[in-house]
Amino acid sequence: MALAPPASDQSPPIRSQLDHFTAPDGSRVTLDARNVDASGQWNCLFRAQVYGVRQPFTVCDRGSPERFAARMTDVAVHPHHDADVMLAYDTTLGESMAAWRGPWHGLLTGRTGPRPQVESYTRVFDALHLTDTRDGLLVRPRSARQVVFEPFTVFKEIPGIGDLRIQRPHEAEVSLPTWRGARARDGEIWRKPFTDEGEVPRARPEVLILATPTAVVELIPGPEDTEDSAEAADFVAGLAVSWSPA
Repeated sequence: MALAPPASDQSPPIRSQLDHFTAPDGSRVTLDARNVDASGQWNCLFRAQVYGVRQPFTVCDRGSPERFAARMTDVAVHPHHDADVMLAYDTTLGESMAAWRGPWHGLLTGRTGPRPQVESYTRVFDALHLTDTRDGLLVRPRSARQVVFEPFTVFKEIPGIGDLRIQRPHEAEVSLPTWRGARARDGEIWRKPFTDEGEVPRARPEVLILATPTAVVELIPGPEDTEDSAEAADFVAGLAVSWSPA
């Protein structure tokens, strides 16, 4: 009777997808995913005190501002130095959005209130030194007295699996359990049930948390992602994520 080959010989070869994102401060997030489509978008959320006012910002791909503005009533594009600024306003909700757009990325911000003047947003962007690169948008203050940054949160879309929420360990908003997690390729994994159950449709009932030496990563499912918790756990177990300084 012929013997079956070892199980390892029957398994498909492991395919790694290496991807990088440069955060606004020049630090670098590197993701090495196995046997999944890792071509989804990167985004980075942060807040900054600009001229004493706390502003939310999102670094996104260049096309995202148009998708955000599609639901607003008034949209205009204004030239701004070597880039442009898209300004959108929703007269029904009283919400405005502004986006600086470079060759590859955009920097989004917004507020609620009366229709703003273009200068109120360009003044914010002028307080920042913006350098667009293929791997990310560098955002630096022109004056430390005018702009103070808060911690960055990086997001990476993994189609069919969920969104990765990545933070530095000393800045992470999620508290890691005191007990040891399951062993993974690049750290430890824990499961955390959703606390917002019912507010947002989710394909799976839990968040998976991966702690690596330089990053804390949460896998957050959306409504259209796989319902297979084992598939999601296998993905996280084979994931390697690092956040290196500038």
